Amino acid sequence: MRSLSGEFQGETTGLSHRSTILSCILVYSLFQMAAPVYGQQPPRDILQVEVGADMIYDTNVWQYSDLDQILFENFSNRPFFQKVGSIDDLIWEPSVQLSLHPPWGSKTPKLLVGAMGDFYTQNTSLNSGTYWIGIEQEITPNIQLSVTYTWIPRILLGMSREQRIPPTPLIEETYASHDILIYVLKEFRKLDMGLSTHYTFQDYTDALNEQDSDLYGFGLIAGFYPIPEVETLVGYQFELGIATGRNDAGKHNDLSYIAHLFQIEPKFRVTKLVHIAAHYELNYREFTTDLTNDQNHHGRKDLIHGWGIDLYYGFGEKIETKLGFQRVFGTTNQNDTFFSYDEDMTTVGIRIYL
Repeated sequence: MRSLSGEFQGETTGLSHRSTILSCILVYSLFQMAAPVYGQQPPRDILQVEVGADMIYDTNVWQYSDLDQILFENFSNRPFFQKVGSIDDLIWEPSVQLSLHPPWGSKTPKLLVGAMGDFYTQNTSLNSGTYWIGIEQEITPNIQLSVTYTWIPRILLGMSREQRIPPTPLIEETYASHDILIYVLKEFRKLDMGLSTHYTFQDYTDALNEQDSDLYGFGLIAGFYPIPEVETLVGYQFELGIATGRNDAGKHNDLSYIAHLFQIEPKFRVTKLVHIAAHYELNYREFTTDLTNDQNHHGRKDLIHGWGIDLYYGFGEKIETKLGFQRVFGTTNQNDTFFSYDEDMTTVGIRIYL
């Protein structure tokens, strides 16, 4: 059965390298402990392991504008969101995913457990970790259901002030993310259709708890396969964000928004071992607060474009390498010199399937 992605968003988080490795070892040990139930070690068609490692050079890890940081020191009498730190960095991104499919027939669900880390060479405060667990269930031979829970313990956005007058000192703006994604895939002869819905809770640091948000999303994705060598994915996602500080005049810091995301990704298989994938994304976000004194969000509309190209080369069926480039640029209709940014990412990676 072909596989489509029902989720169009990616996030970075904060967790130590040691925690990521220990969690992976723990999960793998649990699977090994379960092996005696079958009387032997799990064969490879029951337990599958995918290990990956990417090296990413990012030219703007804080998504910081070109405006000189010194300028902001002259505005210390007003609240604002400030991004600090060096702009470029080298990111190391290891990942592992374990898939367990019990040998009790095709109607038994597949269990997925995974972890990924992002470790920054210079900006170590951005170090991050993502954990997920999910199940995939075949409803009929051409309909598949998956449910995934993703936990991101800590995401650092930058330095911020509490939205008060007079302003408070700068503090780290962080949040934890909990996400549940439900995805249904229907396969036709040369077309796949996917439907997704997700709920995300973003839990900000206590000093900024008015930014705690409930996010509700709905998505559609289609995969076209006119010939075996060519496939194209087209997707749309709508998201509604409702912040705790919605229209709270005492806080004047309302992150509530509506967003639309469009995505297209054509893929071309050049040879049996080589294929190329291109992608383009358009993300439109409109903040919905009615608070006219919310300088950062009232009337603000963001537009983010992202495009990229990836080259994959396989060494047999078990190893695949990747060379990729991605360009992102964001603009806004409010404080454009501060909130706009450009970002380039070059990736060298490898995937091993055990």
